Amino acid sequence: MNIAQFEWNNVFILSGLFLDIIGAFVIAIPDISYLRRFHKPGRLWLALRNIEIDGIDSQSTGYEDFMSELDNIIDEPVDEDIIGVGIKYTALDMSGPNGQIHGINEVGDEPDPIHEGNFEQIRRRLREDIRKGESKIRGIGFLLLCSGFILQMVGTAL
Repeated sequence: MNIAQFEWNNVFILSGLFLDIIGAFVIAIPDISYLRRFHKPGRLWLALRNIEIDGIDSQSTGYEDFMSELDNIIDEPVDEDIIGVGIKYTALDMSGPNGQIHGINEVGDEPDPIHEGNFEQIRRRLREDIRKGESKIRGIGFLLLCSGFILQMVGTAL
């Protein structure tokens, strides 16, 4: 009887420790740059970063996620024939560059505006979506940590 109780204690404690390790890893996932391509907030972050540098094309990491979010943000369908997206800066004012998001349908074409509004509004909305997605991932990690802690407490109490 004592041996069975001892084994259950160890099972609970080790299971809790395992959940704690997994939970800590899940909390860190959004901050590990190599893993960004494996979750939606990370792919959106990569796409946004690359758009701001020199644009993205249909082969870029996060392109599909970006186009899907762009559809939701601007409330109008985006042309499905677009093979590349970039920012075209039109003016500078006191708050920084006023860029417009442009798309390219064919290689060598002149970029056409996708949306008439300022890219800063789209950028803000994308960053908000990225933060929400990262918070969900971290929330899952926190729940795993709490579950592991509870299992360890149960194992210690038995």
